Amino acid sequence: MTIRTRLTLAFLAILLLFSASVFVYFFGDAQRESSVEALRQAIDRQVLLASIVQELHDTQRQVTLLGQIATEASPAAPDEISRFEARVDGIRAQIERLRGMGNAANARQFDELMSVFDDLSASWKTFYRDFGVRHANGITELAIGAEPLGHEPVQQVDAALVV
Repeated sequence: MTIRTRLTLAFLAILLLFSASVFVYFFGDAQRESSVEALRQAIDRQVLLASIVQELHDTQRQVTLLGQIATEASPAAPDEISRFEARVDGIRAQIERLRGMGNAANARQFDELMSVFDDLSASWKTFYRDFGVRHANGITELAIGAEPLGHEPVQQVDAALVV
């Protein structure tokens, strides 16, 4: 074998190894990028989940406290009612956004969560509208509707994200 042939083979071997190195680099970069994106989405879901859970707890506490003082309270003003309803609708929008971040495997669980939250929010809104006006109706709605459903949405959010 001549030196020229050896140099050509060595050059081709180096070129082949360089090509393999570039391929591995770009393949690893694509894998790393997809892993970072999956991590970012998981963090976004966890932040949104924490926000939803906090809002649910805060609203549940507010309704419970109002139910305890309802005998002495004056009716809620229309702007207070609209703020409360906007807050509850905001929680629903966050749950819908969380559902959009999920996958098809847990879509059914998010649908169940949305159904339970719709029942709970309707009960909360009814109680808030009756607050200080129709005391018996408000307390009945709180005891029969809101209290039993109060902790179920948080449990369902946790179950939906486990899948």
